[in-house]
Amino acid sequence: WGTDQQTRWEGYIRTGASIVDAIIWAGLKLTNTAVITTDADQVFFRYEEGQNSGKWLAVDSIGNTDVSTDSGVTVAVSTDYHIVITIDSSRVARFYINGVLVRTTAALTNAVDFIPYLGIEVQAGGAAGAKVLRVRGQAISRVVA
Repeated sequence: WGTDQQTRWEGYIRTGASIVDAIIWAGLKLTNTAVITTDADQVFFRYEEGQNSGKWLAVDSIGNTDVSTDSGVTVAVSTDYHIVITIDSSRVARFYINGVLVRTTAALTNAVDFIPYLGIEVQAGGAAGAKVLRVRGQAISRVVA
């Protein structure tokens, strides 16, 4: 799912009845981790309880330069979100939450092949126990050369 192939990723998710001590991430990355500084190149959404006033972050990393942008959308319990990341022919990524554009990036690194991920985990120091993220659907597409 390359940055040079006009990739579109979207997820339909629903938060659980509790988001206490949770980290949620979803989007296009190189590794399966919620840590922002792990991948040199990535575009994904991230929520962590107690961070960014409880709002989604739109995270992009381009050649090891990490940018986390406040989406303005507060994460709530038992709530549906339609999250979308598009990458155009100029390698510019756009992040959408429920149809609203929340971030536009600079041109991404050329020809990076991403892996789609959706994840939830207990934040460091958080109370152990099950965390819930319902995945209602996920889709990905690209231009075929």
